[in-house]
Amino acid sequence: MRATARKPDLAELGSLLEQLPLGIVVVDALSGELLVANEAAGLLRKWGELETRLARMVEAGETVMDEGIEVVRDDGRAARLSLSGGPVRDVDGQITAFVLHVHDVTERERRERAQRDFVTHAAHELQTPLTAIMTAIEVLQSGAKEVPDERDRFLGHIEAECDRLGRLVRALLVLARAQVAGGATPQTAIPLRPLLDEVALSLRPARGIEVRVRCPDGLAALGTPELLAQAIANLAANAAKHTSEGWIRLSGARRNGGVAIEVADTGTGLPAGVEERVFERFFRGGRRDREGFGLGLAIVREAVSAMGGDVDLRPRRNGGTVATIRLPAP
Repeated sequence: MRATARKPDLAELGSLLEQLPLGIVVVDALSGELLVANEAAGLLRKWGELETRLARMVEAGETVMDEGIEVVRDDGRAARLSLSGGPVRDVDGQITAFVLHVHDVTERERRERAQRDFVTHAAHELQTPLTAIMTAIEVLQSGAKEVPDERDRFLGHIEAECDRLGRLVRALLVLARAQVAGGATPQTAIPLRPLLDEVALSLRPARGIEVRVRCPDGLAALGTPELLAQAIANLAANAAKHTSEGWIRLSGARRNGGVAIEVADTGTGLPAGVEERVFERFFRGGRRDREGFGLGLAIVREAVSAMGGDVDLRPRRNGGTVATIRLPAP
């Protein structure tokens, strides 16, 4: 016996629509009665946008395509919704209903924004080692290659910058994956003393600046090696850029059940009132950085956040600044 097809009634249709992950709203064209509004359309209904959008569609018979609106969730976070819909016609061409499709695109737009930020950050961060390599090559081509000591010195610069470039690329790729995925990065115990020594040796401070490292042997932090190395290197480079006399200190210590990593300097210090903004992308902080605190510190904040830690930059009591990264202990 062959089963006969039947049309589902409105209750069954509503039950089916409730199981969809996308918001669906159906309104009768003649009465304006709301026939279906599934749970996934709840954000739109809650904030009074549903009636506004449907009324416009019914009155004008218009079609809406990917119209974006913003609403606020119960927890205070903003949500971005995309609306698409239009009239439904019967076989005679008469409008019988209007259907509105509601899609929460908050997460999609966050991923897209993270990808755009990554490209911007990568371009900025890659510029420094590439410029150093190109400069060394130009010096060698202009005659330094004929002088053995000069040749070896600039070849050493190229080798060091290539190594730095490799580490930076790995860090940026790990960071990009963390940003796009919206989650934490793989964690491992990172010995801090060798890392701080390596960063200290790579610095190029002004003449006469003493670079100090204070960290007990055996101290480790829980994090991602490439990201932590890049974060500390960026903070140390920022300190070297703004310190013309005195010292730069890189240190690690146990603190409040976790690990604190500090980069302190005796440089020009922070302008008053900018402590909360120095890690914003493209922020310009006055005398501390005429070219802007910018992306180097933004990379630091994002890298530390991806490792489950936090970071701040504050003035030193006797002048200069102290940047502190706080991470869990293994």
